[in-house]
Amino acid sequence: MGYASMSVLGATLIKSRVTGYGLHQPSDYLRFLFEPRVISGMFVIFLSALVLFKALSVGDFNFVIPLSAAINFILTALIGTLVFNEKAGWTTIGGIALILGGIILLNFRK
Repeated sequence: MGYASMSVLGATLIKSRVTGYGLHQPSDYLRFLFEPRVISGMFVIFLSALVLFKALSVGDFNFVIPLSAAINFILTALIGTLVFNEKAGWTTIGGIALILGGIILLNFRK
């Protein structure tokens, strides 16, 4: 869960800065990349990769990756709805329910 929460936190930092930012010219992208919040977001995402590496070193690949991806999707949907006021329709809610079902099934694997 550490990887997913850190990854979503980093993306949230970047998204909170990119909203309304005019990215039209290459110079806009360069200026954006050096924004403190964007640098912080990229650093948190980098740290999340290190957490994922550790999880992969001690866990099964066919468990770690699906579980971390599932948690990442759920957190992303929640943050999108709660922080960025994005609409969560029935497809989002249904998708989260299916993901939760998949996590439950993964826990019965052995």
